[in-house]
Amino acid sequence: MPTRLGRRSAPASTLPTSPRRRRLPTGIGRCATALHTGFGRCVAVLRTGVGRYAAAIRVTGAVRYYAASLPIRLGAAMLSLGVLVLIRHATGGYATAGAVVGTLAVAGTVGGPLAARLTDRYGPRRVLPPLVAGNALGVVCLVVAVATAAPPPLWYATAAVAGLCTPAAGSLTRARWSSLTPDRAVLSTGFALESLTDDLTFVVGPVLATVLGSTVQPVLAPLLTALLVLTGGVAMAVQRPPRPTAGRSGSPARAPSSRTAAPEAPTSATSAPATPSATSGVSAPTTPTGVPAPTAVSGPPAPPAMGGRPTPTAVGGALACGTRGRSVSSDPGRRRRFRRGAAGALAVPALRVMAGAFVATGVVFSGVQVSIAAVTGGYGHAAAAGPVYGCFGVASMCAGLGYGAIGWRSAPYRRVAVGFGCLAAGCALLPFVPGLGLLAAAVAVPGLAVAPTVIAGNTVVEQRVGAGQLAEAFAWLGGACSLGVAVGAAAAGRLVDAYGPRAGFLLPVLAAAAAALLVARSRRTLDPHRPDPSAGRGGRGIRPGRR
Repeated sequence: MPTRLGRRSAPASTLPTSPRRRRLPTGIGRCATALHTGFGRCVAVLRTGVGRYAAAIRVTGAVRYYAASLPIRLGAAMLSLGVLVLIRHATGGYATAGAVVGTLAVAGTVGGPLAARLTDRYGPRRVLPPLVAGNALGVVCLVVAVATAAPPPLWYATAAVAGLCTPAAGSLTRARWSSLTPDRAVLSTGFALESLTDDLTFVVGPVLATVLGSTVQPVLAPLLTALLVLTGGVAMAVQRPPRPTAGRSGSPARAPSSRTAAPEAPTSATSAPATPSATSGVSAPTTPTGVPAPTAVSGPPAPPAMGGRPTPTAVGGALACGTRGRSVSSDPGRRRRFRRGAAGALAVPALRVMAGAFVATGVVFSGVQVSIAAVTGGYGHAAAAGPVYGCFGVASMCAGLGYGAIGWRSAPYRRVAVGFGCLAAGCALLPFVPGLGLLAAAVAVPGLAVAPTVIAGNTVVEQRVGAGQLAEAFAWLGGACSLGVAVGAAAAGRLVDAYGPRAGFLLPVLAAAAAALLVARSRRTLDPHRPDPSAGRGGRGIRPGRR
């Protein structure tokens, strides 16, 4: 039949028909859609994560410094177990070996922050070469003393020297990351890379030390650690100092600390510091911009601006005019500042809070390790303690790798509190898990919370501590964790002996819960957008736009 345009329409049987799509059942269709959406999101997150790690690797100078620190980290991870195997082979027992290793650990806990403070003040080029030389000398003397059956006090002395001179490579590299980039996302990824490296070295190092000491030669592992630390220290010392990072990656430059900020030039004669008369024969001082400061013809020095402290020029003018100046002993404010300077980075309240939380982290590490050893020994498979605890470390490494691939928007101190809460909840499951296979899977649950918590804690410290004290601050965190390991091992051992193998798992639960409560109650101290009480003694105060 012809149409309005004069064309004959095709028969209905010859019209092309679209194939009907077979509809899946409702449940299967929804599952397929969810899987497709989830896969797409995973691919997007993976691309973003790879991009973040690539951006961190492209930071100028960071990768070279990071690579130079790897020998020191591996050597430090091997040293304790290498010395333990050496002395165990020489004496046939663990009592003296454990005491010497304890001396080594305590000396490292004390020496690490002190060495980091010296590095902050004088730079790695002046501090690291004599430090690693002292470590190598102490380790070699310890090996010689053990091999020649010297008196045990000499063993303790040489172990103390080796521990005091062990550089905190992780603290130095974290401080270098902070000085090289102001981009918060890149810095978080760099800290994740640091945490991943720490976990990896403390998994590989003890295994390597055990293999070398047990199958090759007992003296080989300690001597190799001395060589690694010496090589890494020299490699870190020859690195160029970081350049200012203003405007890098479009982020604001790092705010200078109040100690290093230059004073502004006076803008008027009333606010300028007074000086002696031009006829007194004393040359007039100049402002930081090189312009001669206005001089007063006569009269006492002008007072400082409202609410401000007298400038050095004003104090000098007062002394030149015969007025009475206040000494350090008579000025309470100066005495407080002197004590804060002696305390170093520990004068920052946020660092003290995080150090207390990191003590709990060490308690979790040692408590879980001792309890796993007791449980596996109770099943008659003591050799399985290493692989079971390795699941804890592998889970932590995977979580740290994923943490660095995510751009976080929440405040770091909140992540720390949530991380400790998840750690406590995960450890609370361990006393009720039967069998070694299920225990190996269960320890991975709290392990997933370890690296994100540690990385967020380092971020909190980086935000609240002055740029000139970061290496010392990170070293205090490492020392606090080592202290927690020692305390947790002793306490967990007592619980296991008194109440059974699984009783030791209660200690990590209590420690993690206490740390979560401590961080949650200290939110005013840890919040980077609140005024820092330590501002004026190296703290950064309010840092807007930096999380």
